Amino acid sequence: MTPLNLQYKVGIIQQTIQALRAVYKSPTFPDPELSQKINIEIEYPIIQTRFPAIYVTFNENKVIDGGLGNYTIEDDDSGTPHFFRQWIFEGLINFNIMALDPLERDTLSASLVDIFAFGTDMTAFQPFYDEIYDEDFVSLQLLHAHLLPGGNNISPAPWGNTDEFVYISSYGAATAGSFWTEPDNPQLVPINKIIPYPYTDIQAIPNPQPNNPNPWFPS
Repeated sequence: MTPLNLQYKVGIIQQTIQALRAVYKSPTFPDPELSQKINIEIEYPIIQTRFPAIYVTFNENKVIDGGLGNYTIEDDDSGTPHFFRQWIFEGLINFNIMALDPLERDTLSASLVDIFAFGTDMTAFQPFYDEIYDEDFVSLQLLHAHLLPGGNNISPAPWGNTDEFVYISSYGAATAGSFWTEPDNPQLVPINKIIPYPYTDIQAIPNPQPNNPNPWFPS
């Protein structure tokens, strides 16, 4: 996953876009024709060749400090300590489906609903979940069993042709998660640098192990 700079919000959008591209561009995607022509966008598409598209946005409704004392200090490879603070967020990821005719919009809408409805049961849709839950920089949990339809809409084509229209449908999915920051560092902290205790199966146990009765806080 691309390193995330400055904003966790951009990171969530990037993570979602990469997950959508992983599934739609997979050779096992059930609709090869749709796979070939769809675009997954971080910005509103204004060029005709970028349609059909799914334009991803994220609206947060809560961003809070992880709690009193919810930080950790970890040493890098040179032994220099780093202070990391945890943040908790909640919000809504919006999937804005855009096409140049209503049938194509509805086809794309149905494919998105299929990914959410059958993604954990069909191998072809598994790449979406493998990518969105990779936890490189943002630990994100998506409420994929509860899509919130936003209705259909029609708007003039952004390239100025008054005889053409963009057909839009939208869905939202609630999400929550966390990320870590470090003072004076514009990049989010890679989650694999955060060593929780007790240690998980995928983490190497430090040697020597901490003797502090509360190993979250160094002596």
